[in-house]
Amino acid sequence: MSSISPDIVTNGLVLCLDAADKKSYSGSGTTWNDRSGNGYDGTLSGGVSFDSSRGGVLDFDGVDDKVAIPNSTNLQEHLRVDQTVCILMKLDPTYTSGRRNPIHKNY
Repeated sequence: MSSISPDIVTNGLVLCLDAADKKSYSGSGTTWNDRSGNGYDGTLSGGVSFDSSRGGVLDFDGVDDKVAIPNSTNLQEHLRVDQTVCILMKLDPTYTSGRRNPIHKNY
């Protein structure tokens, strides 16, 4: 069993950010704690808001809100090998074309 709640497979887990887990995000502030144990804590900027009424979600406005994860050679190496990436998100139904792609990576 993992120490991460809810129980998830942690063997080989590189990064775990969960807005609904109070140990990952307290509900306020700019630090989003990595629960994997690898220390890849994210820093929220641009006015990301938190909504606890839906179990705990972060609301990114699609304009300037973002989470920055420290650039690390170790993390980059993990991203270059076979992997599974799981991101759960709900897009705003009022999303319009012309906005920047909300998911991108920079190396």
